[in-house]
Amino acid sequence: MNIKKVLICFFLFSCSSSEDESLSNENIVSSVTISNNSQSSSTRSLFCPPCQRNNDFSSYDDLVFPDFETSENKIKVKVNTLTSLNYSSSIDPLEAVKDGFYDTSWFNILINYGYWWTDPNNDHWNPDPEWYNKQVPAREPNLSNDFEECVDDSLRWKCGYSFTVELPEQYSTSKKYPLIVFLHGGVWQSRDDLRFYDNIGNTIYKFNTDPFILLTPIKLEIDWNPKKIRDVIELVAENISIDINRIYLTGISMGGRGTFIVAAENTDLFSALIPISPHHEPYSYLELANKIKNIPTLISHGDADDISSFEIASQMAEELESLNAEIIFKPFQGGDHYIYDQIYSDSLIISWLMNKIKD
Repeated sequence: MNIKKVLICFFLFSCSSSEDESLSNENIVSSVTISNNSQSSSTRSLFCPPCQRNNDFSSYDDLVFPDFETSENKIKVKVNTLTSLNYSSSIDPLEAVKDGFYDTSWFNILINYGYWWTDPNNDHWNPDPEWYNKQVPAREPNLSNDFEECVDDSLRWKCGYSFTVELPEQYSTSKKYPLIVFLHGGVWQSRDDLRFYDNIGNTIYKFNTDPFILLTPIKLEIDWNPKKIRDVIELVAENISIDINRIYLTGISMGGRGTFIVAAENTDLFSALIPISPHHEPYSYLELANKIKNIPTLISHGDADDISSFEIASQMAEELESLNAEIIFKPFQGGDHYIYDQIYSDSLIISWLMNKIKD
């Protein structure tokens, strides 16, 4: 089977969440049934998540952004700053499946594998931006997650996103750079999956005269969380020289649908959107059209996609057009689910994106 299909067949579905982010004891102390790769299912009671702070990161003065030095080479930084923050609106991915959100027989097999990040080989909280290329387990004491005794790592989905930031060559704080936020697809991941997604972000066409900063977060829930993404962007803006009028959002499959979901709750943030092969379940993203109608959008989808609905993507474009939105729909005749490289490597499409500037 095509390796891309093996990876992206893990693209599943989610439900939206409200953004009341106050932290309560109920969020800190919980009882959860877990299953992981190394043990059978068991119940752990009165365990705390690895993040125990309210998610208002602006109220803390001890959250440290990684140091980096400018040079002539591209700089890639891994940032775990927000993983200590607890987002009460997050949704447990396994419990969502068990509660019947998904009528997908093969997903029940995935339940047996548990929370993917509890496998030390998949521990993406490692501070090394190239952690997935290491031959040793990513989780090491004092390097990744030297948790307190009470911590139940299966609750990590409650926490803020870990992410990487790639700076262009000859990055300078005296210049403001456009920011492209890339949302990966999938739900259950491995280090190979995350390496694959990281490489996708690197296929985005680069103009020598207009370099950009690439931001790539990693999610643990089924759908992308708009508040978590906003906090990531605001943290980056506080520490790296970006042009706040040129922030762009794009993603593939679950990240394509996530592009709609995140933008709908952050309409003031983004200058343009490029959702690619957006997934259509468990609820239709068509209802979000009215919220994003003022953001220029380019939707691309292959008409032979057997994973995500081409018809729903086409309907979204029609709905946006009826709302007088600036919308481009780029169908690929005979295209399957994996058309991202044809979009991201197209200089005309990326030029369209980069020329969208908020007033």
